[in-house]
Amino acid sequence: MGLHRILLLAIVMAITISARAADDKPLGTGKYQKGLVIDVMELKLTSDKYLTVKYRIRNPTNNPVTVSITGILFTPAMYYVEEGGKFKFTVAKDNRGNFLASDIGGTVKIEAGESKEYWAKFDRPHDGIKHLTFYFEHAEPIEDVPVPADMKRSGEEAKPAAVAGKPLGTGKYVKGLVIDVMELKPTSDRFLTVTYRMRNPTNDPVSIRPTGVLFTPAMHYVEEGGKFKFTVVKDEKGNYLASDVGGTIKLGPGESKEYWAKFGRPHDGIKHITLYFEHAEPIEDVSVPAMDK
Repeated sequence: MGLHRILLLAIVMAITISARAADDKPLGTGKYQKGLVIDVMELKLTSDKYLTVKYRIRNPTNNPVTVSITGILFTPAMYYVEEGGKFKFTVAKDNRGNFLASDIGGTVKIEAGESKEYWAKFDRPHDGIKHLTFYFEHAEPIEDVPVPADMKRSGEEAKPAAVAGKPLGTGKYVKGLVIDVMELKPTSDRFLTVTYRMRNPTNDPVSIRPTGVLFTPAMHYVEEGGKFKFTVVKDEKGNYLASDVGGTIKLGPGESKEYWAKFGRPHDGIKHITLYFEHAEPIEDVSVPAMDK
């Protein structure tokens, strides 16, 4: 390989690494316990009228770190304060009183240089607010986090049409897996059929055991505006109209498994919904097709 080609390759690699570093740059960072840090990674306004905050617990040390986090205390203690100090926002709850946030309880082990990502939903900040300060239990305040001026608000920008084989939306699941929403389809029996898949984008085989008796009942979507929630429908015998997701699921690298579930249709005029799956981050702002059947 000539010197010119080596130099060109080095420049391309440097640009790629720089771009990745920029994508991975936190909006704000605070020291946590045992040398860990908490990074606020993204603020996003979503069609269900919330502010979704993505954050991670990161280990910048040279040794593995194990912490015990009490979920029943950690999530309720999480909040942000708007600039000026007048308004405080805690984690939002659904209509059953459950927090709209990652389940973060238990023992968390993070290897040197690694991190674990989480999410939580809050009410939106007031118009015109440019900075927020975040508070996490046992962490220093993460101050002056900038509120992006270009945060997309529900219905303001049209999304591109669906492409066959391409997910309508994706959310991180457990053990490196992801859940893709593949299709929303209005059917002649007056339901909305949602086709989704569990996919393994990692380089290693992954085995999980979803609890079917919990996974399907926990699945739901929320219309834009956040007023209405739809769970999986049942037949006249009380059986869920959905795939059986219980048992052990094994996925090799690059493999996926498809499933389906039926819900009540969204109201007329609804353009976006947010889907929730147990132990997965929300799959937000999924475009709704025309309900013409």
